[in-house]
Amino acid sequence: VASAVSWSSQDELFSTGDDHAVKSWNEELDDDRELCKLSKECYPTALAWAPAVGKKSAELFVLASDDGKFRLMNKSGRADKSVEAHTGAITTIEWSGDASSFLTAGEDGNVKVWSRSGMVRSVLAQAASPVYAASWNGAASAVVYAAGRILVIKPMQPTRKTEQWKAHEGTVLAVGWGSVSNTIVSSGEDCRYKVWDTLGRPLYSSSVHEHPITSVSWSPRGDVFAVAGYNMLRLCDAAGWSCSLENITTGSVYDLTWTSNGTAVAGACADGQVLSATLIGRSVSNAVLEVSQSSLDTLTVKNLQTNSMDVVEFRDPMVTMSLRFDHLVVITTSQALLYRHGSWSAPASIDLKAPVTLVKQAESCVVLVDRTGVISVYNYDGRLIATPKINGLS
Repeated sequence: VASAVSWSSQDELFSTGDDHAVKSWNEELDDDRELCKLSKECYPTALAWAPAVGKKSAELFVLASDDGKFRLMNKSGRADKSVEAHTGAITTIEWSGDASSFLTAGEDGNVKVWSRSGMVRSVLAQAASPVYAASWNGAASAVVYAAGRILVIKPMQPTRKTEQWKAHEGTVLAVGWGSVSNTIVSSGEDCRYKVWDTLGRPLYSSSVHEHPITSVSWSPRGDVFAVAGYNMLRLCDAAGWSCSLENITTGSVYDLTWTSNGTAVAGACADGQVLSATLIGRSVSNAVLEVSQSSLDTLTVKNLQTNSMDVVEFRDPMVTMSLRFDHLVVITTSQALLYRHGSWSAPASIDLKAPVTLVKQAESCVVLVDRTGVISVYNYDGRLIATPKINGLS
C-alpha cells in the first residue's frame, strides 16, 4: 500500500508506504530512488514537504507514522528530529501557506499545531473520535477538521467563534480548504463529496458513488479540485461540478497532492502504485476566438468568424492563460507569452523570475503577480511599465 505522496518545492514527487521507505520519482514514474527507510516496526502514514516561500526553496519535509511520531527530515533523508506527537497513528500533516508551522491530526482525536522546528504551539482540538482529516485556510488563521460525521472550523484565536455541522451520513475521510475560493470540500464513507462555505452551508453535493470517496485536494490555483476513491479519479470545478472522470485500476486512492503550479496531481494507491495525472483541456473564449489546450505545450486557436484554425506551440508546459482585449496571455513554467489577435507565431515573451500566481488583463497592459508577491505591469509588447509596491502584501 502507498499511504502518502507529496511534491517538493521543486515539484519532485515523493511517496511512502507499507514498505517503510520514502522514495522520489522521475517524471515518467518509471524510476524511483530510495531516500530513507523507517524501521520495520513503523508504518508511514503521512508525508508533507514544506512549501517554498519567496525565492527560497524548502529543504524540509515531515514524515509521520502509526506509532504517533513525526520526524523532521532534510532533503538528504536524514531525520533531524523525532517527536512523539499523538497516541496512536497520525492521520494528517499539512503545512501552513507561509511554511512557518504545520498541523497534525491523529486517531487520539487531537489536532495540534507545531512550529517549523517541531515545537508544539497549541492543541486546537481534543475530539471524542479519531480525526482522519484536517486542513488550513489560506491565511492560516483557522483549521477545519473532521471528527466522525462532523466538520469543525476552529480559529487559531481562542476568542473567535467555532463553527461545526453534520457533513456526511458516514465518517468523514477527507477535507480540503481552498485558499483561493475559501470554500471547503469534504468526502466520506457515505460515498459523496460536498462543497461548503465557511458557515457550514452546503454549496454542492455529489451523487452517491459506488464506493467511499477517500481523498480530496484543491489545486493551488483554486479553480479546480480532485477527488478520488476506489478505481476512480475525478476533476471538479470550484463549484463542485465534474469536469473529467478517469477510471483507474489502482484500488482506493488514499492521498492526493498537487504541484505548486497546479498543472499535475499525484495519488497514493492501495495496490502500492503511485499515480500522476496532468491537467490539460482547458479553454478560454470571446466573441471571435475559441482557444483550447490540446497538450501540455500546445494550444489550438479557432476563429469563430472565419472557421480557421491555428496551432500555437511553446517550449515549456502551460500553467494558465487569459484572453481579453484582443490579446492572449499564456503563462508557462518559465515565460509569459503575449499574443496579439491574428499574430500567433511571434509573441512578446517575458522571462519569469518566479512562478506566476495571478494574471489580470487591461486594455493596454497586463498585470502579473508572482509567488514572491512581486507585482509587475507590462504592455503587450512585453515592456515593463511598473512594479507597484503594496505594504503588507505577501
